Amino acid sequence: IIFYKFDILIDLLNINKEYSEIFNISIIYLSVFYFFSYSYGNFLPGPFSAFGHYHVYAWIKVFRTFINSFVPAIAIFLGASFIEAVYFLILSEIISFIIHIFFSLKYFVKFSFKFLKPNINLGLNQFKLSFFILINSIIDFIKNIGLRLILTTVFSPLSVSYFVTLRIITNFIKFSIDSLRDPLFPKLMTSFENNQKKNILLLIETYWIITIVIVSPILIISQILAPFFFEYWTLNKIKFQPYLFNFLIMSLLFYSINLPFDMILKGFNKNKKILTINLFSVLIFLISFLILINFYSLVSVGIAIFISEISAMFFYFINIKKFLKDKKIKINERFFYLTLFIIIHTCLLISLATIIDVSIVFYLYTLITFVIFIFNIKRLSSKKTSNLLKMKFKLIK
Repeated sequence: IIFYKFDILIDLLNINKEYSEIFNISIIYLSVFYFFSYSYGNFLPGPFSAFGHYHVYAWIKVFRTFINSFVPAIAIFLGASFIEAVYFLILSEIISFIIHIFFSLKYFVKFSFKFLKPNINLGLNQFKLSFFILINSIIDFIKNIGLRLILTTVFSPLSVSYFVTLRIITNFIKFSIDSLRDPLFPKLMTSFENNQKKNILLLIETYWIITIVIVSPILIISQILAPFFFEYWTLNKIKFQPYLFNFLIMSLLFYSINLPFDMILKGFNKNKKILTINLFSVLIFLISFLILINFYSLVSVGIAIFISEISAMFFYFINIKKFLKDKKIKINERFFYLTLFIIIHTCLLISLATIIDVSIVFYLYTLITFVIFIFNIKRLSSKKTSNLLKMKFKLIK
């Protein structure tokens, strides 16, 4: 209401005054609905994950994302105005949220999961204990959604639209990478609780194998296909920024290495360490951005994000190495460095695909090198991971 009353968002985002009233009222409508849906929605994944039925929640989440993305898009395609598209978004959110609640309650009964009356004192105590988690969440918000607002004050709204549209693609890939958090997290923490050291290494290395075998090739393909897809997707209304997209894509590779480290630190409530890493990476982003902005304009944002992700990876690795050493678990450094080498190699391929027109030689080289890397995984991974890979290869044969 305050934003509506004083046109704060309108001024911040440099929105044309003729659209200000529609934009402000849309924000109020969405805020009221999201206040209820997100407040309840955040409690639903936990029981699914804890009782080993995360795949059910994952499918519900995919359904909700699909419906809430495509219903407003179809409405706009058929000629809906801005406010009408907002109505369609709210309608799709309501329908998908009701389905989400219905299936969740059905499964909670199956789990014998009981809802208790709210305990204000317990809630306030948990809030106090979760202070560093709150700060980390705010920093994550600033690094993602909030960054758009910051950039709007530096660049023109048109330039920011380039960044935001490209970030939608990279965020989709990032959320796909993040989707493994919930199913792997309970297994990882159970392994710690039962002191199953080999299982811990297996889960960490499994995630790195996913990065090498699945994520890296997908990102190379994305860099090659993105210009064609982008032109069709935006109806040639928004200019594709290949170098900006290049750095945003490459930053995801270093982000993917951090994921098991982040899960472990969060699982043990090492929130001060996570906060320190986040603050360092934000500081490095700001310094890089301020140095590079005069030379590379909007691309400097991508370069700064890329540099901050690399620095975060090293901070995470140093902290997790020490943490696991205290738990008398020796991380497989050889496999980590192999993964890092492959990621750097992938970054070079992505950059090459940005600079030149790729040929059949490029595809052959990429295929051959990844085959060589994959065959070396078994040699450098821990014994349990190696045995699992051998078993998988036998099943495929």
